[in-house]
Amino acid sequence: MDSLAAQINLTEREEQLVNIAVERALLLTPEAMQRMIIHKTILRDLTRKFYDENKDFAGQDDLVGSIIEKTVMANPGLPLDAILKLATPFIRDKLAMLTTTNFKPVETRPDPVLQSDHGAL
Repeated sequence: MDSLAAQINLTEREEQLVNIAVERALLLTPEAMQRMIIHKTILRDLTRKFYDENKDFAGQDDLVGSIIEKTVMANPGLPLDAILKLATPFIRDKLAMLTTTNFKPVETRPDPVLQSDHGAL
């Protein structure tokens, strides 16, 4: 730190403050990492439970994710389990629309000459 402090012209007091801030940041890192790991574990378990309870959503991760994200944005502060319960009917509706929609290409071509009362166009 001495060479760095000299390079940026820190006073002794400023250097002490920087050292204190760095030390505190390093001391808080394990706690922050622990919270992140716990949060990720909770999310993984909730996701697993959600898909176990809704097996028909399997393979529709993009659809499910986008509807859950929209539900979260519309209901800030709502717990995730409540968000999942709220989003489930919307996911089912959209999934039903996807399964009944025909995505096959059209086989016939329209007649290039359009007929009307005033002759062909």
